[in-house]
Formats: sequence, structure tokens, C-alpha cells
Amino acid sequence: MTCHRVVRGEELVDEIDEGCYVNGIDVSAYQSRPDWATVKRSGLVQFAYAKATEGAGFIDEQYARNARICREQAIAFGAYHVFRFDVDAAAQASNFLRTAAIKPGDLAPAADVESGQGSAGALATFLELVEREIKTAPIIYTNAAFWEGTMGGTDAFAGRYSLWIAQYDDAPAPTLPAGWKAWRLWQYASTGNVPGIAGDVDLDRSNGDLVRVP
Repeated sequence: MTCHRVVRGEELVDEIDEGCYVNGIDVSAYQSRPDWATVKRSGLVQFAYAKATEGAGFIDEQYARNARICREQAIAFGAYHVFRFDVDAAAQASNFLRTAAIKPGDLAPAADVESGQGSAGALATFLELVEREIKTAPIIYTNAAFWEGTMGGTDAFAGRYSLWIAQYDDAPAPTLPAGWKAWRLWQYASTGNVPGIAGDVDLDRSNGDLVRVP
């Protein structure tokens, strides 16, 4: 595996070393219109996730562009959906699947679960509907405080769904919510600096091979 380490604060630098990770970013309309060709040329970003949808009706205005150009630039690409507990789960799945237009070879999609109040059953419905359509289990993005608090520390999802954990500190590894024994992706910074993107961007790392849609 070829990968790069983060060795100076939140700036990605091109250095290969043992114990390194596969580095990536995640974006939304907040980053406006990234120059993906410059991102690609930097050699510092191996994968990118982009926000596609939220709830049952919201569509990120930059998603279609981000998806198209990332694929053209051969940047490993995945879509994510911001899950809303106050919105029908089936309607959310329809919005996401219709908008994301996930293709074979894309990264496994992710469900952003970090706000609101609701039942684990609603989240399970969304994940199952997406998995049924694309034949790949989505990844759950969350943080330990939300999962242990709002989700009651349930371990019902850990056996089936990989974890994308958000934790911004200097810890050598993130704190895992109940049930999970390992993380697949770690969003370790929210104020990163990447060539081709104006302003702050979330920085992520994968601890192994990226999961792709067949």
C-alpha cells in the first residue's frame, strides 16, 4: 500500500513511513468548487467523500460536480448522506440513492449520524435499504459522544457496518463507540489545508484498503 503521513499539524506532507495511513478528505458545498486536478497532482489525497444529500429533500449543490470530476481524475470517490432522525428513513434512502448515483468501483457510501434524536430502528432501515440497492454495506460516520449519548451506546450496528469516527486531538488512535473493535476511517481534523481547496477541509485517514462497491 502506498500512503502518506500527516507529520506537521494539520498539513499533509509527502512522506512515506511505516505505520502510515491512506489519506483522504471529505467535502461539501462549504468547500465551494475544489480544483480536483490540483488535489490530484499534489499526490497527498488518495480518496475523497462528498456530501450528496440530507434528509428527504436536500441535495448538496456541488455534489454532481464533485462526483464527476473526482471520477475523471481517478480519485477514489464516495458519497455520504446526513441522516435525519425526524425524517422518514425510506424517503431519505430514496433521496440519497437517486442523487448519489453510485457506480461500481465507488467507495462504500456513508451515513453521517451525529445530530438529532431518534430510534436506532430508523437508522437501521436507511442502512438496509441502501445496502439492498448497491449490494454493499454503508459506513457509519459518528463520534463517540453522540453514539454513547443519543444512541445509548448500542452495539447493534458494529457487527455489520464499518466505522468512520470523528475525533480531533493528538491521540494515537480514536475512542471507539460501543461494539466496534476497529475503525475503518478516522476524520482526525476539520481545519486541514490541501492544495486545490480554498479554506479549511476535513482530513481523513483509512487504516487499510478502501471498501468499494462491486
